[in-house]
Amino acid sequence: MSATKPVSVLIMDNDYYALQWIGGLIMRDPRTTACGLCENLDDFYKIAQFRRPDSALLDVDTGLDGMDLAQLMNVFFERSPGCKLICISNGASVAMIETSYNAGAQGFLFKSEIRLGLVTAILLALQGRFVVTRGIQELLGSHGNSYIRKTLQVLTTWQPNPNLTPQLQAALMLRLLHGMHSASAAKQLYLQPGTIEKYVSTGYDILASCELSDHDFEIGVNLDLLSPEERALVLFTAIPAKSSYD
Repeated sequence: MSATKPVSVLIMDNDYYALQWIGGLIMRDPRTTACGLCENLDDFYKIAQFRRPDSALLDVDTGLDGMDLAQLMNVFFERSPGCKLICISNGASVAMIETSYNAGAQGFLFKSEIRLGLVTAILLALQGRFVVTRGIQELLGSHGNSYIRKTLQVLTTWQPNPNLTPQLQAALMLRLLHGMHSASAAKQLYLQPGTIEKYVSTGYDILASCELSDHDFEIGVNLDLLSPEERALVLFTAIPAKSSYD
């Protein structure tokens, strides 16, 4: 995939802190942009109709306002046809996953598993596969619809670059994902600002030395066109995009 502009993403989650974390990750990644953060379905529908996002993330655990999932999704697609809708959840039944699939969802993800692989999931969903985390695949197991199992693209769990020490990882997390400058990150990690700058610089160098391509990873952007910080974020959060089928 070669992105020409950031993918617009609409997010609905009535957990305020989860919503802010997801929204922050989407906004900081150069491949995506958040066109709306919603804590209720009314706002979700209104923004979907007005902004026509490329993709949407829907928390299906709560906030369905008495509607079943299929009905909710039908209303959404009436307002934003063509949008790639991905369901996110802390827990789900086989019936809920099958309902989402049959109603036109493009993925189903466990929040606890998706972590920093969320943007990769969105990019893969835009390509037409039904994207799931490992737990969803295991939940379907031998009980789910066999056709659905054959169409899954199972995300590999995100793992940090093995060449990054825990100290480098911590500094990069604060800089890349929270936007902290050295002084703030230093207070958080009980270090000197100069040490943070050294850790960040070393981390950037290690990430830049990675030889990643869309053949193995869903990069979705020309890395040469990005700033050093944007490039580091894409490489830091990269996960293999290989398909895994039951």
